[in-house]
Amino acid sequence: TVVKTLLKNYNIDPKCIGRLEVGSETVIDKSKSIKTWLMQIFEV
Repeated sequence: TVVKTLLKNYNIDPKCIGRLEVGSETVIDKSKSIKTWLMQIFEV
């Protein structure tokens, strides 16, 4: 994902990020939610 790429390219530890705000271009989306993808990356 783009988030994984940014974290890797800039050598950022996900545990050092205290808050992350994201947006989506659509409110109603039948695909997996952004939150679900981010929780996997940040191991929440």
